[in-house]
Amino acid sequence: MSFHLYYSNHLDTLQYIAGYITKVDPQDSPFDREYFLVQNFGMARWMQIKLAKQLGILTQAEFLLPSKMLINLLERIFTKEELEAHPIERLSKDDLFWPLVKILQEIVEDPAEEIHEQYQPILQYLEKYQQQSPSNKIHPNIGTDISIDINFENERETHEQNQFDTTSKSHPLNDGMKRAILHLSAELAAIFDKYIVYRSQWINAWSQGELAPPYFDESLPPALEKWQASLFERLYNSLGRPRHLGMMHPLIEQKLADPSIKAHLPKRIFIIGLNSLPPLFLELIAQFSKVIDIHLFFNNPSQYYWGDLIKGEAPQFNYYNFFTQLQSQIDPLSPHLPVSIDQLDEHWQNSYGHPLLASLGKVGRDHLHLLQQYDGALELNVTEAFSEPEVKHLLSKIQNEIYHLRPLRESEKFPLTPDDRSIQLHINYSPMREVEALYNQILRELDHNPDLSLEEIVVMTPNIEEYAPFIDAVFGSAPKERHLPYSISDISLKESDTIFSALLQILTLPESAFKASDLLTLLQLPEIMEKFQFSESDIALIQFWISDVNIKQAIDGLHLTEELALPYDNQFEWDINTWRWGLQRMLLGYGSTRTAFLFEKVKEGEKGEGGRLEISASELNDPHFQSANQALLPYPYVEGKNAEILGRLCHLIDQLIETRDALIGEKGVADWLLILPEIWQRFFTLSTTNQDKLHFTQKIWHNILSGARALDYSTPLPLNALVPLLEQKLLEEKPEQNFIQGKITFCSFIPMRTIPFKMVAMIGMNQADFPKTAIHHSFDLMQYQRMRGDRQRSSDDRYLFLEAILSAKEILYLSYIGRSIQDNSECFPSLLIDELMRYIDQIAITENGISPTKNITFEHPMAPYNEQLFDPQSPIQSFQSEWSLSRDIKSFYHAPYSYPMLLESYQKSQALTPLTEISLHTLIKFYQDPTQYFAEHRLTIPTYNSRANNIEDDEIFAIQNHLELYQFNRRVTNDLLREALYRPQNSGALETDFLSQMEQNLSTDDNRSSTSLTQSPSTQSLAAFAKQLFKRYRLEGSLPKFAYGDLLWEEKQTLPLLLASKLLSVQYPYGQWRSERYQRGITLYGQLPELTPDGLLIMWDVGEFNERRRIAAAITNLFFHATKESDRLHENLLYFSRKGDLIEEHPLPYYPQADAAKLLNHLIDGFLYGVSAPIPYYYTQDYKPAFSHPSFTEILEALQADLPHLLTEEIESNELAQTFVTLLQDEHYINSLSTATRNLLNRVKSSFTIQSSFERLFPDNGAKEMLAFFLFYYHYLRELVTYES
Repeated sequence: MSFHLYYSNHLDTLQYIAGYITKVDPQDSPFDREYFLVQNFGMARWMQIKLAKQLGILTQAEFLLPSKMLINLLERIFTKEELEAHPIERLSKDDLFWPLVKILQEIVEDPAEEIHEQYQPILQYLEKYQQQSPSNKIHPNIGTDISIDINFENERETHEQNQFDTTSKSHPLNDGMKRAILHLSAELAAIFDKYIVYRSQWINAWSQGELAPPYFDESLPPALEKWQASLFERLYNSLGRPRHLGMMHPLIEQKLADPSIKAHLPKRIFIIGLNSLPPLFLELIAQFSKVIDIHLFFNNPSQYYWGDLIKGEAPQFNYYNFFTQLQSQIDPLSPHLPVSIDQLDEHWQNSYGHPLLASLGKVGRDHLHLLQQYDGALELNVTEAFSEPEVKHLLSKIQNEIYHLRPLRESEKFPLTPDDRSIQLHINYSPMREVEALYNQILRELDHNPDLSLEEIVVMTPNIEEYAPFIDAVFGSAPKERHLPYSISDISLKESDTIFSALLQILTLPESAFKASDLLTLLQLPEIMEKFQFSESDIALIQFWISDVNIKQAIDGLHLTEELALPYDNQFEWDINTWRWGLQRMLLGYGSTRTAFLFEKVKEGEKGEGGRLEISASELNDPHFQSANQALLPYPYVEGKNAEILGRLCHLIDQLIETRDALIGEKGVADWLLILPEIWQRFFTLSTTNQDKLHFTQKIWHNILSGARALDYSTPLPLNALVPLLEQKLLEEKPEQNFIQGKITFCSFIPMRTIPFKMVAMIGMNQADFPKTAIHHSFDLMQYQRMRGDRQRSSDDRYLFLEAILSAKEILYLSYIGRSIQDNSECFPSLLIDELMRYIDQIAITENGISPTKNITFEHPMAPYNEQLFDPQSPIQSFQSEWSLSRDIKSFYHAPYSYPMLLESYQKSQALTPLTEISLHTLIKFYQDPTQYFAEHRLTIPTYNSRANNIEDDEIFAIQNHLELYQFNRRVTNDLLREALYRPQNSGALETDFLSQMEQNLSTDDNRSSTSLTQSPSTQSLAAFAKQLFKRYRLEGSLPKFAYGDLLWEEKQTLPLLLASKLLSVQYPYGQWRSERYQRGITLYGQLPELTPDGLLIMWDVGEFNERRRIAAAITNLFFHATKESDRLHENLLYFSRKGDLIEEHPLPYYPQADAAKLLNHLIDGFLYGVSAPIPYYYTQDYKPAFSHPSFTEILEALQADLPHLLTEEIESNELAQTFVTLLQDEHYINSLSTATRNLLNRVKSSFTIQSSFERLFPDNGAKEMLAFFLFYYHYLRELVTYES
């Protein structure tokens, strides 16, 4: 029996050798198994497929992970009685977790001072965790460190200062301490698990009550080691001192000496695809090689040994060539080393070997070193099966250089041709654009390479769960003719199915603040929608209700005050904005006659629920109702069948509240074990699929808690201490392993890292994401004593990158986010990409002298509809034709937009569906910003609204910004006018019951007839109305609670009162409108307010009379005068607006009907041109229209002097439209102007800014765009903004 080591630079060659061995040396019995040790399911799947193709059929083959295989072997060499007496335990982190919980709890509760001194770092950590842990509304992930770092160097000083009181008898075992104990137990279990595999010598010493042996005369820090050694010894004793992998070496030696043991062991074991093994595993496997054949296959990138050996001291291997079966004559060290160099450190390749191997190959280098240490100790047979990569393109050139271990100074320059796409670097703006670019590049490669099949394409990313939604969005939504079958692997159970997210959210209900946005998110999950029979339209309606009723958070006032740790004291205002309050308002509005219910504090001797007495509706006219503050105001907008939706919503909230009550508090582990089935039945349908998910989740939950039950752990625990354990397990579980199924495979880096594919793509290769950096705990001792074979995340990722380069046969596709989608700032790629690009620049050369990396780098535009993407000659060509602006114009794609094409597109659309009418509102919106109007209405590019569809969880405490102030003033003014003008004639005094009256008045439709109007009330009466409004707003939850609401109202009510008073003084006919139409080929239609008795048309706003409102007022004024039946001089438009804290009146000019019609016709002509092609529109630096700039008039006069033929009123409308086309379609016209004029326009541009849509419509933004704006102002806007009142 012997240890066979196989080297090759191709994994498929190693696989072929493994299959060849099983074929030429079959098992003694057809029922005997062949065992293959692999690193993951992906490698197992690939091996199964390849071996089945090679052998014709594959049976009795088992693929195992190394730890499971070793346990299997160890159990075979011990008798059943020995295993029962001394079972072999893996001592995984799951096995260690609950024993550690129990021990840490004992330490915390132990009153002995010496215990507290011994474990002071543990107690200090637990205290700091409680102080620094997130709020109990947020569950920290059990696998996430919250950056608690204990300064052990100052531990002695800390102890002397009694920072942590070690004299106290014990520490309180409250909820926070229990969560801290479980968190620290999980961290320590993971670290001890790692010690057992990588530092078995420490574990064995600690098990015997000793400190770890020195490593090269260097000992571990005593302050860190002593408490860990003591804790592990205590842990090991509590487990019954079981046998574990770290202590098996002498026992295996003894057992294997028995000749009869061989009969219990397999004939051989194949180890393939494992390019690194923990030293402990390698040592145990080497021991078994004395009685069974071990075949270890190493995917070696170079034919020469590239470890840290000394020149001339070659290992004593029997080195054979697999293909020739002859002993190898090659020097196992690099032949490029000068003879004079004798001693080399492990980074010698920086000077004399290959730089990529030096930088990326530490993991493989360490593995080679560990393998060569068995020289002389074992019968080690080494077989080589290298094949030199043929240099056909840049990728194969790099693989060839690595194969020959050739240093840079000996490398010949590779002539990189323009069509060499073997290595591609793609720069994108976002993950979505990365996936879209990848999709199109795969289509391009499939089109150019008929031999490329989908199963030969693998796409890897550092974060597959982040990219999975984008992959589904792009690849999953492609039309049938462009559909590319794909599969996504390595998605965690938690992220793969929303039912688990819903379950976790439900389990956190005891700590939930019941925020409206959180519950709406839960409500939108498909499983919840299915259970409670909500449709998408139902969800939209519920979202509107939540926002309109002002539900913010908390179940009720009592729940809110508990969360805030404040006394409830039966104060009704605590209930406002809570779920129970909001739902009661909706139910009351649907089920009553829109009268309010009143609550009063229960008097002595009366019965009442919750400290309040409900007064029936018939008692609402009682005199004390006027002063009541505890009223429930009905919400009257739930009608008809919508009541069913409200009923289901109430049922869901009730279920959530009942579940919260059931989950709150502390319970024993046995009680928590039973909660999942009940929750599942309440919130999820019991379909077969969901039942399977329940059983699987219940199994995970049982496995988590079984350790505690096995220990008879009886301490009650809060659920929030256990939920993170379930969440972590759901993150670790990856149920769907869709590897190599004849489709494009998307996966994380680990599963497919050494498997050869024709096309290997790596996306998401951003500097911050790859290689990942591991965060070490301060008490992780491995960082203080590094040894060969240790795993580090950064080194692992570097080797993954190297293996990806080597496993790509034809195409290596690299992609990262190189530009910020917010501000276009530069973002940087992974440092590994940077190293590769620098190396390429050193080994390659181009004919045109341009940097080789520039030849292989492709920058993708931000938008998928950019026209350069649809050029068939473009290297980044897009095949997603759905992004075309017009399917009838195949050669036209938008952004940046072709001006002539926009005109042509509009003419074609007009020929099909001509424009026949426009609204007054449309005309106003156009002239307020023609660029934005074109983007929104022609190209359907919406304006960004950060407040759209958002649910606000935070209650109001103050008006935060100008928009909120504007909305407040407008609402109060409208409500004051409604209340004042719509009161019935027989209403009586203002002091009557306001609630029932306001409900009748304010819920009435705006379009009332004038017969219900009363005479204008005085300002004093308005003040009385304002008091009634204040009470209503408070009861609606629209104002802050308690004194905050009083302060806000007192401060902000003045302006609406003043404006309402002004409007009432001129007898403003609030809510009365008339429709008008202006005919001129194209019909202009709109609504105008009815005239006052004095013939005034009143417009008003609570904002200042800025440029936008001035334009709106001017166009409305023209429409008003153009649609009059006859010229009446006393009929004019009067505009009221705010000016500071006062109200200002703006009379607009009178126009004879003919003059108004002429100007209106001119504006309509301008609109018709502006919708056929965009018109540039500029702003000042503070985002006011550019014509408000102080120097604008001076610049206009200068241009008027230079261009009198353009800036003149003599130009006809048709000629003016053609002037815009001639100016904007290309640079010819602007270049024909004088240099002085162009320089003036370019200088002016620096004073102005643009809105978001401008750059997409006018990417050049030069002198011609600026001149077009001045033309537009002069011929259209000037009359609207410079009129005299």
